[in-house]
Amino acid sequence: MVGTKVALQLEGRDAEIMSENLGVLAKYDRDIARGLLLAQPPHRALLRNNHYEPYAQVDVTPFFEKPSRAVAKMP
Repeated sequence: MVGTKVALQLEGRDAEIMSENLGVLAKYDRDIARGLLLAQPPHRALLRNNHYEPYAQVDVTPFFEKPSRAVAKMP
């Protein structure tokens, strides 16, 4: 049981299987999702959960690109 599915770029059969598991009913819409999965650039994903149905395409900020947070030292 997964509440949120995140699908980064996939190839071949993996893209087809994931497009079938995004909750999209019409074959035409599954084909669109599969095409998005096949062509996604790095750091872009299809996201599906209760708030994004059937899915949303989102950009993911990699950890190494996030601004560092200075840790305050205790006196």
